[in-house]
Amino acid sequence: MLQANGVNVENGMGCNAGETEPCSLENLGGLGLETKGMKMKIDFGSVDNIEDLRAVPPGEYECKVAEVRESQSPSGHVRWGLRWEVVAGEMVGKTACWDSLHWSERGLPRAKYVLQVLGMEVEGCVSMEPSELEGKVALVQIAPEEREDPVTGIRRCMNRVPFAGYQPLAKNAEKSAAKKEKE
Repeated sequence: MLQANGVNVENGMGCNAGETEPCSLENLGGLGLETKGMKMKIDFGSVDNIEDLRAVPPGEYECKVAEVRESQSPSGHVRWGLRWEVVAGEMVGKTACWDSLHWSERGLPRAKYVLQVLGMEVEGCVSMEPSELEGKVALVQIAPEEREDPVTGIRRCMNRVPFAGYQPLAKNAEKSAAKKEKE
């Protein structure tokens, strides 16, 4: 029997047939055949009710808008979910966080601020599509946030961007200037 971190594995054999030593917990995480038929005893008393969704630690990261998802908020207005992906440093390629632009009276000041940081036109009447934000870059401040799900009671740790947690990068200004020259 293997016992570590509240997990017991037993059936008299190791990870592979014929082995007498139990396999390590690292080998039990996949869906491979080595765990098929093993009985699992788990003490959930030592397992916290917390889900950690953070891929990067708090800090400032050069990020790009990797994806924009359009949805409807619980209050009924349109929102665009922005997935910020790190583009420089040791965390490159990781999702820093998701943030939202809310197209409501209350959300418009922040939407304008974020769009301006991204080098988008924000004066007067403008028209844009979600896909126009993809690839835009900014220096993004990432802060931890913890919330408890009122239904399940599970605490969820995730990253968020403070209200004014964006700074422009020269790359957006260069792209905007080039676009205006073409017009």
